[in-house]
Amino acid sequence: MLTLSAALVSAVSACAFHLASAHCLWPRPAALVLPARIAGWVLFALALWLWIQALGVGVGLCIMLGCWMLAALLLPWLAACIAPAPTRGRR
Repeated sequence: MLTLSAALVSAVSACAFHLASAHCLWPRPAALVLPARIAGWVLFALALWLWIQALGVGVGLCIMLGCWMLAALLLPWLAACIAPAPTRGRR
């Protein structure tokens, strides 16, 4: 149960960082960038703490970064699949 919650918090942390990124394709207000970045760091620390509690320092750090990077790689792909295609003008 602890590892499942750690994985979920890791994914939500990566999602918050993706929302704060300039590369995010999802529509969002500009006022959301700073709170998303702060939430990303807080959730990152919480997820790291949960992974360390579940698996120990060395393994917890490696699994946290692996889970976080997997989510960080999947989010732009998911955003590209869901976001509407940009319209191009006729020449």
